[in-house]
Amino acid sequence: MKKRLVFGLIMLAGFAALVALDAKIGHPFPILHVLFFGACLMGVFEIRSLFPVEQRSHPWMILWCMGVVILAPLGIYFAPVHSQGWSWILLSCSLALALWSGFLGEIAFYRERTNALPRLAFLQMSILYIGLPCSLVLQIPALFPKDPNSGLAALLLACLVPKVCDIGAYFTGRFVGRTRITPVLSPKKTLEGFMGGVALGMLLCFLFYWWLGSSIPLFYTMWHALGFGLLVSIGGIFGDLAESLLKRDLHTKDASTMIPGFGGILDVIDSILLGATIALGWFLVTQSSHAHF
Repeated sequence: MKKRLVFGLIMLAGFAALVALDAKIGHPFPILHVLFFGACLMGVFEIRSLFPVEQRSHPWMILWCMGVVILAPLGIYFAPVHSQGWSWILLSCSLALALWSGFLGEIAFYRERTNALPRLAFLQMSILYIGLPCSLVLQIPALFPKDPNSGLAALLLACLVPKVCDIGAYFTGRFVGRTRITPVLSPKKTLEGFMGGVALGMLLCFLFYWWLGSSIPLFYTMWHALGFGLLVSIGGIFGDLAESLLKRDLHTKDASTMIPGFGGILDVIDSILLGATIALGWFLVTQSSHAHF
């Protein structure tokens, strides 16, 4: 537990420093793009290391596909035809190019009928499970074209709520957890931990609304903030369980041992992959509704 707390604080401090620097650079926040790209790349390589050698996609192919999905949409902000809609078009094109790149790579180097399908399946899964969610989440600031500070705050909240939920679930489950909800998939997950994590995620959103709601108007009412916290926290929990499914099927406890107390990079970002994607959907709906009034 001590290692988890220490390294958790170190990562939080490092993340805060990078966000502060990116805030000075301004929209489209390139440092966060590079940070997400690096985290995704390491997460994919962690999963790759758990597969038999013959079923591992080539490292350069992984680098290319993750770069296309996550970094390519960044280019639209520097194009002379920039508009909000263009980022989504480019993202769709980037996704299609990354998915087809896997096929093209296997076609180019296909020599005999062995393990092409497992390699291709792994690469496509990595693009859709890790690369696409992160690329989508990075589009959140684009929903606030007139207020970059609100866009950055929305992106941070989308990432922090699932992680705060993780913290609440961990400590609640550790001290008062009794009722297992996934005894085979993840035996340490409990109903009490689930409820504690969701409660802490909702509390974070309530405090954000209370302290910063007037200067950063992401939520219209207190109930709006609590609803966001509820849905994003639940999404984070299922994102965590999704990674547990992969690890259980690959017969490992952690994606790697890179971060003491946590495991690997994927063990850190797993809840964000789904939780923050749900946050994007929330802001898409609420900002669209607000624009009509």
